[in-house]
Amino acid sequence: MSTSFEQTLDTLADEYSLIKYNISGVTYDFYFEVEFDVNEHELCIINLKVKVNPSCRREIGDFIESVELARNLHAFFKGFIEYARLNHQRTLLFNALREKYSRLTNSLQRNYLKSKDTKANFVGTNSILKFSDNCQKISPELILLWNLNITPSGHVQPDVQLFAQMPRRKLDEYQLIDQIPHIFHKLVELKGVQIAVEISIQSIFGIEI
Repeated sequence: MSTSFEQTLDTLADEYSLIKYNISGVTYDFYFEVEFDVNEHELCIINLKVKVNPSCRREIGDFIESVELARNLHAFFKGFIEYARLNHQRTLLFNALREKYSRLTNSLQRNYLKSKDTKANFVGTNSILKFSDNCQKISPELILLWNLNITPSGHVQPDVQLFAQMPRRKLDEYQLIDQIPHIFHKLVELKGVQIAVEISIQSIFGIEI
């Protein structure tokens, strides 16, 4: 992580000093800028403002608002740095899966899900990857969701889920589609996320790992 730091001093009418700070930097390609004031007399932070990349703000906007309201600088840096690290891992995985299964992802990787399509929430292409065989008229669709939720205290909680959809439910006579989320969670515990996704792709599309 690289950072820059600025400090200025203002004197208030009651002769107490207000120290203004500006900290900016980059961690895992995510830019951030933090501005806040410190009341010299009470030794407390006031007027905390946080700026981050728009794509980052869309996913962790609630967390940023909570730390601004609580003026919790420690929680911000703890949560933001861990979020950036996990997002980097998520991006590497998604890129690897897109490259390995390009036939299943090329025309779908920028699509957004409608809320009625799944039981999980999502924020956009940062956290969603879809797989479908475009060479077939009727093809099932696998939907990988990897959300990164941050608690007000700065603890990052990854939420990785895999769903499947079948254009014609009558083709899913063994109800495999409904079992995929549960099977996927078990595979993640045993094999990790990437292998779990690849095993699921092999099961649905018959593609070798």
